[in-house]
Amino acid sequence: MLKGELPPAPFSLIPVKFMGGVLAIGSGLALGREGPCVQMGAGVGHLVGAVFRRSWPDSRVLLAAGAGAGLATAFNAPISGAIFVLEELVRQLETRIAIAALGASTAAILVARLFLGAAPEFRVEALPYPGSAAIALSFVLGGVAGVVAVTYNYALLQAIAAAARLNR
Repeated sequence: MLKGELPPAPFSLIPVKFMGGVLAIGSGLALGREGPCVQMGAGVGHLVGAVFRRSWPDSRVLLAAGAGAGLATAFNAPISGAIFVLEELVRQLETRIAIAALGASTAAILVARLFLGAAPEFRVEALPYPGSAAIALSFVLGGVAGVVAVTYNYALLQAIAAAARLNR
């Protein structure tokens, strides 16, 4: 949609996503809230652009910023909302979108904290300080995980190259 290849979703999808998300999560289905939040945020951003009769470039910025605000609110992390927009949605650094996404994400977090408070959702008890044996094992685990990751990446690249050769 941001590339202009798909038409924008209808505005009636916003309450449908809200109710569907509430019902799905409330009934225990395996649905994270970030998906509906991103879609609703993008829809609200596009709605704001339509209400104020903004051009497509302005509506595109609002749509992207709304999506980032939705993600930021879902995870209670404003910077991650802006990074999500730049990294996953527009896939490049556009200053205008970066500023709008950071502003929208920050405003969304402020509103969420006004209503819900600033306490973290998941409380984690303080962990005892690990002993020297646990620290040594952590370094070993890190080294093993690094070797496995490099091996996995190499195998993945080789599989992609083999698939490309087969397509020829």
